[in-house]
Amino acid sequence: MKLKFDIDIQKDEMHAFRDLLKGMLQGLNDEDWDSEDDNSSSSEEQGPDLEVLTNHRKQVTDNIDFEDYKNSYEMHQSHLGVPKAPPKSFSAHQEKGKEILADLLQEWELNFADEDAEQPDRLELMHSLGNDGRRAGAVISYCMVIGGLTQAVHTIREENAADADPDFSRIIAANICQIASLVLPPLADLYEFSNPLTYEME
Repeated sequence: MKLKFDIDIQKDEMHAFRDLLKGMLQGLNDEDWDSEDDNSSSSEEQGPDLEVLTNHRKQVTDNIDFEDYKNSYEMHQSHLGVPKAPPKSFSAHQEKGKEILADLLQEWELNFADEDAEQPDRLELMHSLGNDGRRAGAVISYCMVIGGLTQAVHTIREENAADADPDFSRIIAANICQIASLVLPPLADLYEFSNPLTYEME
C-alpha cells in the first residue's frame, strides 16, 4: 500500500514541522524498535523537540475553556454531512470567538497569496491563540456551532467582502488546520474534510 501526502506549508512554518518529523523518525531508527523496553521508553528518548511539542499540546488542551461545548457539540455533529443554516443567535462566548477569529484571519491572510512577499509568523499567531484557553475556547465554540472551521472562515470573509471566494476560504481553512494540528488540536479537529462550501445551504 502506498500513501501520498501533499502538504502546503510556508517557509517560516517548515522548521516546526521538520522538528516534529525528526522526533518521529528518531523512534523509527531506534535499533530496539521491536523490544519491550521501547514500549516503556520515556518522552526524553523521543527527542527534546517532540517532548516540548507533546507537553505544549497537552497544556493547550488542558487549558481549553469548554463553556458552551455541550450545546454546540450536537449541532456540530449535524453538520458533518450537508451543512444546515447557522443559528440565528450565538452566545456571548461564541460572539467573542467570532471576533477573535476575525482578527486572526486579518493577520493570517496578509500576503497569503504572494509567496515572494514577507509573511506573518502564522505559527506564532496560533501559539498566541492556543496559550490563552479562554480565547481558544471561544473560537472553537464558534466554529463548532457555525458548522466547522471552513464554514467559520468563509462566513467571516463573506461579511468583509460579499464576493469572497469559497475556494480561497477553503485554502485558508486548510492552512489554519495544518498549523493548529501542531499546537491547538481541538481547532484542527473542526476542519471539514468534505468541503461544506460545495453544498447549498438549507
